[in-house]
Amino acid sequence: MTTETYRIIPLNSTFDRNSFDCDSEPLTHYFRHFVTQDIKRKLTNCFILTNTTHQIIGYYTLSAHSICLSDLPQQMKKKLPRYPTIPSIKMGRLAVNQPFRGQGFGGVLLIDALKRAANSEIGAYALLVDAKDDNAVRFYQHYGFISLLDKTDTLFYPLINFKTV
Repeated sequence: MTTETYRIIPLNSTFDRNSFDCDSEPLTHYFRHFVTQDIKRKLTNCFILTNTTHQIIGYYTLSAHSICLSDLPQQMKKKLPRYPTIPSIKMGRLAVNQPFRGQGFGGVLLIDALKRAANSEIGAYALLVDAKDDNAVRFYQHYGFISLLDKTDTLFYPLINFKTV
């Protein structure tokens, strides 16, 4: 990252989504063609990282979700009420535009998602993600995410562990 000014804001119509292209065709296609429909339907919220030239550097989506109590590690289950599911927030997608890859922006977006989830007025135990491959699993584990039992590509971060600022 350079000293250029960046900000993370909700996606709006002033940004050109068609110029966004990441290494994943499904993530690029969703962002270009479907994210605004999902926002209008209240299925997700999308946040973009942008710079002073109005380029979209990356994006992530957040939506309501739940985790089955039985999917959590035993040491965490015993600290929670015996509800069948525990409220969570799902980061459904996280992507960085190709020209900006390898510069730490994925981590910036992830930390912002954790901050928004932890500061939410809606109660949620964890931020949940589905990793698309082993590299993504390692990326999330680097930030303290834990795999669900029997679902190593689905990871969660207990929001109580996130120190808000």
